[in-house]
Amino acid sequence: MLRKVHSRFLFSIAIGAFLVFGFSFAGQSDDEWNAAAPRRHVESDLPGRLVQWGMPGTQIGDETINPIDRMEFVWVPASGFVLGTNDLDPDGRLSSAHPFRNIKLAGYWIAKYPVTWSQFGLYCRKQNQPTPKEPGFPKSGMHPVVNVSWQQAMAYAHWAHVTLPTEFQWEHAARGPRNLNYPWGDVWDVNKCANSVSHHRAGTSPVGQFTGARSGYGCYDMAGNVSQWCLDWESKDYSEVAANNPQGPESGTERSVRGGGWGGILPMLFRGSFRFHLTPDARLDICGFRCVATF
Repeated sequence: MLRKVHSRFLFSIAIGAFLVFGFSFAGQSDDEWNAAAPRRHVESDLPGRLVQWGMPGTQIGDETINPIDRMEFVWVPASGFVLGTNDLDPDGRLSSAHPFRNIKLAGYWIAKYPVTWSQFGLYCRKQNQPTPKEPGFPKSGMHPVVNVSWQQAMAYAHWAHVTLPTEFQWEHAARGPRNLNYPWGDVWDVNKCANSVSHHRAGTSPVGQFTGARSGYGCYDMAGNVSQWCLDWESKDYSEVAANNPQGPESGTERSVRGGGWGGILPMLFRGSFRFHLTPDARLDICGFRCVATF
């Protein structure tokens, strides 16, 4: 018993030292961290542990913190899942998510929340970049950043030493280990989604506010709040998707976007399998991004 307590004590010291010295190396002050971080780290009720940045996780519930922007990441273990849907809709909005494909993904870290205005503002100050256009609705530093292009999202990710998720990583994280239609289950529930279906919202909400909408891997705001840029070029469907660690097409004209934004009016738009695409230079007040990391 004494040995186990001693081991936990040493681990706590190691994590504390990592957060202090790792963040100092990144050049951010405590005041900048307090302004940029979505929230102080709170242990999840999922089983898991806080893992040092730069290390892979081992199980669902493991978390890590990027020392550059102090974004919290959750671990998605290596696993297989059923990509897409065979459901039909009258207007063909789900046709690009056909056909079902069984795929396997290596383990990866994905951000618990979308990047916030405070975090993106920190990046802009550090990299001498212009801040995005203000949206036409109230927002705070805790709201997800919007009006950013795919190029801007990638530049932020490069600064933070991470990248954008592939469509396949994003969908798996949103649908969770049970491969649900929505992060919370297979049935639409307006009360679990930051959107404008049934009760209108005129803009975004602070990240992490809709706790009942957390996915089975611990991700928030995967349905509603903001749509999110993905790494891939768009593809017409899944007919040519590889079975192991798939990537999108090598070229294209538009980039993939996932997740229904706050202006969505149909439950279908918030399904984990729903996909659409935008030109890489598009800047919309419904669109933000989150990041992934692999080590």
